[in-house]
Parts: sequence; C-alpha cells; structure tokens
Amino acid sequence: MNLKACGSSLRLGLIGICVCSATLYAALASQRQDVEAKIDALLSRMTLEEKLGQLQQLDGEANGNYRPEHVDLIKRGLLGSTLNVRGARKTNELNALPSSNPG
Repeated sequence: MNLKACGSSLRLGLIGICVCSATLYAALASQRQDVEAKIDALLSRMTLEEKLGQLQQLDGEANGNYRPEHVDLIKRGLLGSTLNVRGARKTNELNALPSSNPG
C-alpha cells in the first residue's frame, strides 16, 4: 500500500471513529437524562423527613446484629444505611423490609 492510500484509509478510519463516538455520546446523554428524570421523580415523591432519613446512618450492635429500632425506621423510610451489621442473612433481612417509599 502506498503512502497516499494509507493516508486515505487513515482519514476514513478517523471519520468512522468520530461518527461512532458522536453516536455513543448521544446514547449516553439520553440515558443520563432518563436516570436524572427517575431521580427527580423519586425525590418529588419523598417527604422532607424521608429525605433527611436517607442521610441517617446508624450503627448495629457490637455482635453484628442490627438494632430493633432499625426495623421501624426502615419501614418508615427513615434509615439510609447501617454500619457494623454483618453477614448476608442479617443484611438481606433489612433489605427485604417494606419501605414507606419504594423506589
């Protein structure tokens, strides 16, 4: 392949990359807008108390169990996360609790 043909191939390849990049960017921007819309919709359904509750992070007991009051707080949508609750079974129990504002 001569130098001129190589340059043409390179230009075509770069054009292809630019077109693919622009298409990918548009798709990602659209997905981001969808995610932002879902976040806005969820936040609009939450009360101020629930929003503040999501900022709350409470510790579990020293033995790795969650505290009994965690259950009520989760059901009311007032607990964002826990610390020191260890083990899949215990974590799954908390995750399975119904929340007042399912997303």
